[in-house]
Amino acid sequence: MAISTSSYHYGAALFQLLSKNKAINITNFPTQSNNSFSINNDFIGLHLKYSTKKSSPWTFSFSRQHQEELRIISEMHKHSFLVLICGSDGITCISYLELKKVLDEYYEETEWIKLSRLPGQSYTLTGTDGVLDHKITSANFPRDILALI
Repeated sequence: MAISTSSYHYGAALFQLLSKNKAINITNFPTQSNNSFSINNDFIGLHLKYSTKKSSPWTFSFSRQHQEELRIISEMHKHSFLVLICGSDGITCISYLELKKVLDEYYEETEWIKLSRLPGQSYTLTGTDGVLDHKITSANFPRDILALI
């Protein structure tokens, strides 16, 4: 059986979580897009997105369904994160609350967020509905998630 592109990207992100010597139990969180996970019995919810683009900017699209899945994940977990895999450049994450600053609660059929950065600098996050008021780094992932465990 061939290995899908998404498996490579999601596997790289999950490997970073598992390789940090913390007690982590990861289970699949059932969504139609099949890219969501629960950590430690629904304590932390993750929704993963990837871009295969090699360099900045990286754009991630969100259908109405994706946004509804993210909302449900946030309601069913104490903490929830969107994990963004930027080709081979790096992986970062933002909390659901940060995501709502760039994609509001009024879902259009398709919306987007974009990460951009100059080499060696932090990411700027913009979206259909705004700009995040601070920069994010690739150190956010898995640090921000592991800090909660």
